[in-house]
Amino acid sequence: MTEEILSLIPENKEPLDTPTQVTSEQIKELTPTMTREDVLSLLGDTQDVGSGIYIYLYEVDQQYLLRIPFGQAMKHN
Repeated sequence: MTEEILSLIPENKEPLDTPTQVTSEQIKELTPTMTREDVLSLLGDTQDVGSGIYIYLYEVDQQYLLRIPFGQAMKHN
């Protein structure tokens, strides 16, 4: 089971154990249409607390936690 989970982690990347620190100024740059990759590019890699979906956790201004959820893309035939 552990090997299966580790195989899902991109090469040379360890999952983060703590939320990445960001500022409220960075958060103001987020838009509703941003993709998961856009958010990671803007705010940086962080802790993923999701189970089956991506839920990124950031600490803003060292005061509060921000959770940003992303669902899995559905494939249409």
